[in-house]
Amino acid sequence: MDYPIYEKALISTDQELFTWFKEALFDQGIYDFEDLAVFLQKNQIESFEQFFKYIKGPYCPKDLAVTTESLIERIHEVIPKELPEVLSLESLGKYFSKQLSYLQHEEFWGIYVNRSGRVVAKKKLFVGTFDRTVVHPREIISWACLYGAKGVFICHNHPSGNLTPSQADMKTTERLSKTLKLVDLQLLDHFIVGQGKYMSFVEQHLLELV
Repeated sequence: MDYPIYEKALISTDQELFTWFKEALFDQGIYDFEDLAVFLQKNQIESFEQFFKYIKGPYCPKDLAVTTESLIERIHEVIPKELPEVLSLESLGKYFSKQLSYLQHEEFWGIYVNRSGRVVAKKKLFVGTFDRTVVHPREIISWACLYGAKGVFICHNHPSGNLTPSQADMKTTERLSKTLKLVDLQLLDHFIVGQGKYMSFVEQHLLELV
């Protein structure tokens, strides 16, 4: 791609961003869906998680990585309409409860906010049994960097409906809070939901905000 060193801050319109992204694809020989399929197969990309790792890794061309990240950030600037306009622990607890309470398996979600407290993204982070071996701080941090977030609300559901935090819940929350602070990212609250109800770690004084 023949242009000066590219900076994300120079992009001012959606149309301009799409133009940069299109040119980055063209530079990789991607002109249609068949070319895209060949590209994905060549780089062994079969999931969005693998694609994310690819664009963050050393083998992705810089122009493609930067434009893809910028495109994702721009998409996530559109706040999902179902999220509460004014964030409060009660409104977020009710939102998470509505979304996750009646699942038959456990899911772990994050809502990312910027320095002003504005929601920049919501993300399903993990699926399965919630314990310290499953919830990786590096995944939460990676998405925070991608979204430009400064804080994150996390939530997981208890299919049993019992909202009492387990020892694993407590230890994982403490570990996440300490680890995220090291990279200037704040864990703002942890919700447990089930059977239409929610429990907030902050409201129960189980998470200290500094």
